[in-house]
Amino acid sequence: LPNWRELLSLVDFGKLTPTIDDAFNNGCNGTCTIADCSCTVPNVHWTSNSLYENRTWGGYVSFYDGNLYADTKSHAFFARAVRNAAAAGSTCPQGLAVTGETESFGKGTDGDARPGLPLRFRDNGDGTVDDLNTGLTWEKKQGFDNNPVDCSDARQCPNPHEADNRYSWGSGEAFDGSVATVFLEQLNNRCSRNPTMPCNGDADCSGDSGPCGFAGHRDWRLPNAKELHALVSYERVGPATVAEMNRACDRDCTIFDCSCTAPREHWSATTYPGDPAWAVFVGFFDGNLFAEDKTGFRHARAVRGGS
Repeated sequence: LPNWRELLSLVDFGKLTPTIDDAFNNGCNGTCTIADCSCTVPNVHWTSNSLYENRTWGGYVSFYDGNLYADTKSHAFFARAVRNAAAAGSTCPQGLAVTGETESFGKGTDGDARPGLPLRFRDNGDGTVDDLNTGLTWEKKQGFDNNPVDCSDARQCPNPHEADNRYSWGSGEAFDGSVATVFLEQLNNRCSRNPTMPCNGDADCSGDSGPCGFAGHRDWRLPNAKELHALVSYERVGPATVAEMNRACDRDCTIFDCSCTAPREHWSATTYPGDPAWAVFVGFFDGNLFAEDKTGFRHARAVRGGS
């Protein structure tokens, strides 16, 4: 049985009912066979995972719309099997990382099999963390005190790295909310050590304010749903994330001496396939994935393609 990360890899957020790649749903009818068609029921499919805070619940991915969560293990849902494509002894790499779950609930469960690459993250000492499996570079957060701040403009939220900051995705269907006009604007078009000073290049950042762009880069963006889900670790809860994203966190720390993750919903750049006025989020309390109205305020973490 595939784990959460493996089953999510089949989701295609450009489709609905089923929200899955065409290879798994083509030529389907009531009499076809696996030799001449492919079918996916647009409903809940089991994973091999268990929910951390309630081990009587098992993880699922719904191929109605791509949402990911858990339900009582005694319920009857659909299932699709998986195996490692590479033959024994092959050097072909596995493309996905482990989920982080380590507790076994029987042979073949995720905590027993633990398929995938080890989680490998590196703190760069400049307020960023590299995912060594994907090559992505992530922004760190600081100073979490569990008092959310809804950021409509930069005056309310002058520091984009504050873990309590929340932003809107859009005013409707368009990506024009404060996550774009405030958050990403501060990361890409402000001096790295002075997010109130606008810049178009390093020459615009005087004294100790530079370089232009956070950590010297101006290509920060909002991660898509699958990229953001890669930060989830299912052996933790509240927040369910890798250690490098939540270490030595307190209300007064900075991105240079700690790392914080609010245990709440974080926006992705992915629009929900069932309604273009909604966007997909990852919930870092327990790792769920669903969607909400784009005008609502949620947390955000930036990413770039890596060095």
